[in-house]
Parts: sequence; structure tokens; C-alpha cells
Amino acid sequence: MAKWSKYEQKQTAVKHLFHVHTKFTDGSLTVREWFEVARSLGIDKITFLEHIRENPTYDVRQYLDEIEFCSAFFNIKGVKGFEAKLLPDGFLDVSAAMLGDVEVLGLAEHSFPSDLKLFIDSWRRAVVRYKSEYPCLEIVWVHPGLWLKKQGKLFEMREIYEKMLYEAVASGISIEKNLRYNLVPDEVEHIIPREKLVIGVDAHSLSDLASLCNYSQLT
Repeated sequence: MAKWSKYEQKQTAVKHLFHVHTKFTDGSLTVREWFEVARSLGIDKITFLEHIRENPTYDVRQYLDEIEFCSAFFNIKGVKGFEAKLLPDGFLDVSAAMLGDVEVLGLAEHSFPSDLKLFIDSWRRAVVRYKSEYPCLEIVWVHPGLWLKKQGKLFEMREIYEKMLYEAVASGISIEKNLRYNLVPDEVEHIIPREKLVIGVDAHSLSDLASLCNYSQLT
């Protein structure tokens, strides 16, 4: 079981299951099955952050409609969201038209080229662009620092990493405390205002959820 800080325990009191994936991409549960899990755990709110591309491989309308239907059926707030990866040109891999249909946008760093300067420059452009162009959209930097961690540079570049976190918060972007990757690391978490930090399970399956958190603390 994951070791949760006092802050994380406080967060689970609001009964919010943030950042789950479904069978529409690489998850093993359907939208409805996630709602059934939420109901069994006494969860009041579930945020879906399904992977997205500018040219998606699944029926996006069906994904969004299923969340709306199940939200009403189970009387559990279902939040529609996408997780979009950062591109070298400072855009995210999602069309502008699709962003009008969701409430939350997760900014991710998957498969970015191995170029530190390009990564930081692209990230900064994306933060400024999407926060200014979509002021009503909740933007969350998900598993923040994953690129640095996979490059083996997270603690070597800790000063840069902390500066990026500060910049994101100053821009109005929320930060995910991602339990799957232990990002933000505990040593850095204190620099993020509590109101800007959200606990994310990044779960693709029920076993993921079981391994990442203690059910007794979710209920």
C-alpha cells in the first residue's frame, strides 16, 4: 500500500477519484465499471483523463456521452477530461474542437524527444498558450516531471524542476500528486499550495487502484 501524507488523507475525504483510464484506450475497465467501483467505495466524484490524440483512435463522442449518462444514472459526478501529450512545437496533441467538450485537460510528457532545452521551452509555450486560450478549462500538469524522471535527471535538475512547478502554479495550472509515479516527490511537495495540488491515481485497472491506495482512506 502507498504511504499517504496527512494532506493526501485530507484530500481523500472529499471522495474524489482523479485520473482514471478506460477501455477506450489502455485501461481494462469501461466507463460504467469505473462508476460501479466509485459507488462501491463511496466516491462522490470521478475524473476521467482518457488519452487523446489530434486524430483519436476511438469514438470520442461515445466516451463523453457514456460519462454523462453514467453520471446521471449513478448520481456520481463524472468529470470529462483528456490527457494530451506535449509536442515539440509547444502544442498538445489534441484538436481545439475537442477541448470545448471537456472540463479538465491533463498536460502530459509522454514520448518527448531527449532534449532538455526543447522540453522546457515547449512546456513553457504550452502552459502559456493553453491557459490563455482556454481560461475556463481546468488544466492539470499530470505526473509532473515524468520526462525528467525517465531521463534520470529529476534530482540532478531539481532546481529547474522546482522552478517549473512554481511557474505552473503562477500561471493558474494545478499540479497532480501522481501516486503511480510518485510525482511530485514528497521532498518537493511542500512548495505547491494545497489548493493547487490534486491527488491522482492514474489507474488503468482495479488492481492499479488497489496497489496505489488504501481503500479505507478513500471511503
